[in-house]
Amino acid sequence: MKIYFCLLTLALLFAVVPSFAEEPAADNPPAKLDQLVADLDANEFAVRERASTALVKIGLPAIERLTQAATSKSLEQAHRSLGVLEQLLEGEEGVSDAAEQALSQISRQQNTWSAQRADLALQQTRLLKQRKCLDKVKALGAEVVDEGADENGELSYVTLIIKAESWKGTDKDLRLLRSLPSLRALSVFGTVFNESQLLTLGELKELTALNLYATKLSNAGLTKLQAEMPYTRIDRSNGGMLGVSGDQIGGNGCMVNTVQPDSAAAAAGIEPEDMILSMDGKEVDSFTELTKHISEKSGGDVVKLKIQRGEQKLDKEVKLGEWKPEHLKNGFRGGNTIILQNGQRIIMAK
Repeated sequence: MKIYFCLLTLALLFAVVPSFAEEPAADNPPAKLDQLVADLDANEFAVRERASTALVKIGLPAIERLTQAATSKSLEQAHRSLGVLEQLLEGEEGVSDAAEQALSQISRQQNTWSAQRADLALQQTRLLKQRKCLDKVKALGAEVVDEGADENGELSYVTLIIKAESWKGTDKDLRLLRSLPSLRALSVFGTVFNESQLLTLGELKELTALNLYATKLSNAGLTKLQAEMPYTRIDRSNGGMLGVSGDQIGGNGCMVNTVQPDSAAAAAGIEPEDMILSMDGKEVDSFTELTKHISEKSGGDVVKLKIQRGEQKLDKEVKLGEWKPEHLKNGFRGGNTIILQNGQRIIMAK
């Protein structure tokens, strides 16, 4: 009788308790994450709260699913997914970076409230982080030309220069620039970044001026950047320098006002009051037009200029000089000229 009772008890136990092999799929990590994300849209408030808390604790492994759920048709699920990602922004560096990338991805979706909320969250977080971020950028070799703070001491604007010879960062450090919402103007000198990396600068929507000197950005790359940054003034130079100043007023050519000593123009015998009519067969109606043509040239390129000097028409072959950062006085200047140390102006590839 005792033996029968023991066997019956064991049979009942095995009937009630599932074996490890029959463990429900929800205990597997992917299925568990899917269930937690689904629970963000549960009818019961307590279930939604527990799911949010659990996903915050899980952290990095949950970010991909949260990114997908943030654009869900369910407003509750999208709202809570974004809320978890926003909390993860305050986590450890790896988790914080991944959450920032996820929100950045969501923010690029046009005309959705999820994108607007993600963008706002990124802005608020970056404002808090940017002092620390700016220190990192400076340590990597970027130069701060100008900066200012608001009445609360928060960084309100900053202007940076990055030169190839002093920049110690990698392409991964480009994300630091995206963490500076107060970055208003950026100048890049030399082949600091390749073209694909330069194109990521299109994410810097707050920039009012982007100056790219001798970066080797192609015409197609420039066109793409301009499309992504319609409110940013972009000056692109492949590094060639002629070494003259000219009139902005359009007409039948570009009147040369000054010639920089030891420049390519001086070596070619160009003189003040010469009228540059064309370059490489392309008509030049103004200083701006000449600047545009030179912008595609590099240092060492040879260009053909047709010049009117009084009653004479002259043909000049000019080997362009190479523009260098030391030509700047007090950092970069806007417009179509660069101010030199001696106060003279030059046309450069912009």
